[in-house]
Amino acid sequence: MSGTSRDGMDAALISSDGNEKITCHAAITIPYSQSFAKKLASLCELGEKALQAEAQASIAPVEAQLNKYAEQAVSVLLEGEGGTIGEINALAFHGHTIYHAPEIGRTLQIGDAAKLAEKTNITVVGDFRRRDIEAGGQGAPLAPLYHLAIAKSLRAENTELALKPIVFLNIGGIANITWIAASAEPELEGSMLAFDTGPGNALLDDWVATHSRLARAESTAGSTAAGLAFDKDGALALKGKCCQKVVEKLLLDPFFAQKPPKSLDRKQFSIKSIDGLSLEDGAKTLTVFLAQTIKTARSFFPEPAALWLLCGGGRKNLAIVQSLTETLSENPSEDFAVRVQDIDQLGFDGDALEAQAFAYLAIRRLKDMPTAYPQLTGAKIATSGGTIYASGTQISA
Repeated sequence: MSGTSRDGMDAALISSDGNEKITCHAAITIPYSQSFAKKLASLCELGEKALQAEAQASIAPVEAQLNKYAEQAVSVLLEGEGGTIGEINALAFHGHTIYHAPEIGRTLQIGDAAKLAEKTNITVVGDFRRRDIEAGGQGAPLAPLYHLAIAKSLRAENTELALKPIVFLNIGGIANITWIAASAEPELEGSMLAFDTGPGNALLDDWVATHSRLARAESTAGSTAAGLAFDKDGALALKGKCCQKVVEKLLLDPFFAQKPPKSLDRKQFSIKSIDGLSLEDGAKTLTVFLAQTIKTARSFFPEPAALWLLCGGGRKNLAIVQSLTETLSENPSEDFAVRVQDIDQLGFDGDALEAQAFAYLAIRRLKDMPTAYPQLTGAKIATSGGTIYASGTQISA
């Protein structure tokens, strides 16, 4: 998995029957070089131009390098597990999204699944989003079926959780949410809800990285921003003050009032909205904005959730967790005292969840089981998404 944070290639190894039987093994991240992350960022700025033939000259070398990272991830992961290629049934290769506009039926992930199958000699499942979009869906989020499987395992161990909705909140570059009712099934309309809530770490990372570049350009080595790539542990935001007017203006974007299912392109929001703020105040403002978008998202739930499970890199940011906890605990009902918890505390790896989710979807695709449902993406029908390649040859669309 290569996510909107653009920090590295995540790889995870799981065993599953594509239903509720799941065993999670090792997981790793191969960090991207700064130069490669910049190349990905420049591709994401292409917008709809990325779909044009002329863009291939700039896309092709970056895609080839992304494939190299994927090959390395497979090799390192298996080496750490003491495993061999022959023991792996399939690879799930999501690639990296550089353009996402489901409202016009378009999404583009770079990453050559056929080439990866050829290089590794393992069956590869790629192109996960296209079928759902062709069926009128958002093509995202796709992790909810994996979240449901985890929720069922948690409820089997804790009868109290079996009585109340659970929410998975993934804070990557984009934040997305999965709401799961007490008796949820993907076919049972109204029992699950999934959608992008707004920017996650993306704006905050861009804000810090921009200040870091300026500090280096001006040779201000003693600057707080010098050498930083993100707000580690939320240290900057914890020192800053929120500009509430900016938060209120950002929340006026029509996306937040739009009913789900809905999904977001990374570049829909930019840091221009907080120009003029100090490094720390900008970080605090964006952190509060993130928490407020989650509060807005909560209004779409059919029923309040008692447990919020945090996944993705944002769960490590103390300022984000603090702001979320304060926001979600406002005006709690007697029946739903809200608990915000890092999913790692329940024995899962919050960094690996997205990679595990796509491995799980690949298994379902190989079994011709649905990977997306209408109530989760807005598609007209359930679809089994993913193109299957073996030894570089497409064997199933």
